[in-house]
Amino acid sequence: RGAFFGLVGEPKIIALAIALKDGGGSLVKLVTLDEKMAFKARYLGIEVEDLKDIKINIDKLYRGYRHIVLPSVLIEEIKNRKFFSISDLPEDLRKEKFFENEFVILNSNYKLLFRYNGSNFNFVCNHPKEIFGIKPRENNLSQIFAWNLLFDKKVEITSLFGSAGSGKTILAFTAALAQLKNFPGGQYEKLYDRIVVITPTVALSKEQDLGYLPGEKMEKILPWVQAVFDNFKIIEKSSDVMHKLIASLIEDDIVEFMDINHVRGRSLSNSCVVAEEAQNFTYSEV
Repeated sequence: RGAFFGLVGEPKIIALAIALKDGGGSLVKLVTLDEKMAFKARYLGIEVEDLKDIKINIDKLYRGYRHIVLPSVLIEEIKNRKFFSISDLPEDLRKEKFFENEFVILNSNYKLLFRYNGSNFNFVCNHPKEIFGIKPRENNLSQIFAWNLLFDKKVEITSLFGSAGSGKTILAFTAALAQLKNFPGGQYEKLYDRIVVITPTVALSKEQDLGYLPGEKMEKILPWVQAVFDNFKIIEKSSDVMHKLIASLIEDDIVEFMDINHVRGRSLSNSCVVAEEAQNFTYSEV
């Protein structure tokens, strides 16, 4: 233990691998996704293997919501109060672990949606206000839950995943615009000075790297953010004024597009950051 005194995290892991190898370990291998750690370990003579081919059972992943069944008498009480606590639940459910910001659907009734805040379950409106003619689809739980989180300033990071066309981008940008200080409309609190769109630029060939592409920064990054502009067009259709307003926000860099490789060192205070196609970020970029 004394050999590792004062070491934490990555150095401690590498030191342990070296100690095991020097101690006569027949097979010592470091398995990691961290490129920097892998480089250091290889330099020090430790065999490294990338973490890959991981098989995940999607059904066992945390989904962000669950169904629970409550007695009809308690349901009537909750309808009137619009909230309930752990202590209100039947004894078997009190033993369950609920995660902060986890949603629950009571008795499979989509009109009884609640979100856990760490102490109470608060009612979630399943008919939120439209913004620019856009709102979650009726009875689409994922969109309703995403909308609720995106407009809660206490929730600093919201991760949305789903198939193409499920509404991830349009919901995120609608929420971002609605909370932008330079944007009209007083339905929601104005929190942000600007919107920063971060995207990975995964080139299929050397000629597609940003440095090889012609034009200024915006022209270079356009092929990777075209999906964002497609969603802006949906919002712009609500009026000619909206079209001109979004164009001016982009021109004035109030809505800024950025390659993930150019984020380091930037100050993004009072900004709503939208990370598009985040699944394509590498471990070190995240």
